[in-house]
Amino acid sequence: MQMRTILCPIDFSDLSAKELDVAVQVGRAFVGSRLVLHHNRAAIAPAMARKWDWESTHAADGYTEAEAERRMKGVLNGLPSDVRAEGVVSTGPVGMLVLSIAEQLPADLVVLGSHGWSTPDHASVAERVVAQAPCPVLTFNDGTDAAARFRLEGGGEPIDVVVPTDFSSTAQHAFAYACEMARTLPLRLQLVHVLGAGHGQTVDAVGAAEARLAAVVPDDLRHRVTTKVRRGAASQEILAHLEETRPAFTVLGEHARDVIRHMFTRDTTRAVVHGARCPVWVVPARTPTA
Repeated sequence: MQMRTILCPIDFSDLSAKELDVAVQVGRAFVGSRLVLHHNRAAIAPAMARKWDWESTHAADGYTEAEAERRMKGVLNGLPSDVRAEGVVSTGPVGMLVLSIAEQLPADLVVLGSHGWSTPDHASVAERVVAQAPCPVLTFNDGTDAAARFRLEGGGEPIDVVVPTDFSSTAQHAFAYACEMARTLPLRLQLVHVLGAGHGQTVDAVGAAEARLAAVVPDDLRHRVTTKVRRGAASQEILAHLEETRPAFTVLGEHARDVIRHMFTRDTTRAVVHGARCPVWVVPARTPTA
């Protein structure tokens, strides 16, 4: 697996330091990659959008161009010498610009922490980027120990990663992506499926699900992939499993991008991204897996 370009938006807050720690680990694990830091120095809310994005609640927080450039230079100078990095400073609607830069680079990964998810008074940039990014997004919630849990270097020990699946095409694609990562890095994958009430929770149903999980594990990774079947509500059981196993991160397929479906159906990926206390690596369906 190649990881040529890693985009890491920063706002020079305490959360930025955590984002940088995670992004640097990814950059070191994938030798030859470059880290692109992006800071949006001023908040410009789109027209006709009250509380539309993060910048509309941070209008007073913007730096002058000179100050933003100075801070960016300081961050770049503080990075480890073995990390190839560059900085970009922009002005405009931050969510839109992060998505545009990710498309133009093109980025192979966006590393982006969240100050808080959307509420009636605040629309989250992280949530928008996860929903619309053209590449995978590695995200985590501020206020948890998620960033401290993350690691891609084993130090002689395997790195535990949980990959939930509902056997949909997007989940299968995310598992294929995780398998490619495991072929590059010392990952130990746990493939998890949740049997909901509507799908039968008998011994036979569990056995059938276990057999189906085993069937999708590649032969070359059978020694590093375990499977688990849980019973209950999908998002609740996945979050409970993450709490019990405390993986370095979890890999999920993208959540619903269709507006109507997003509004009127439950979205397991979205619920897990909101509730997980570990980093979540969200993989869009169009992401190459090799």
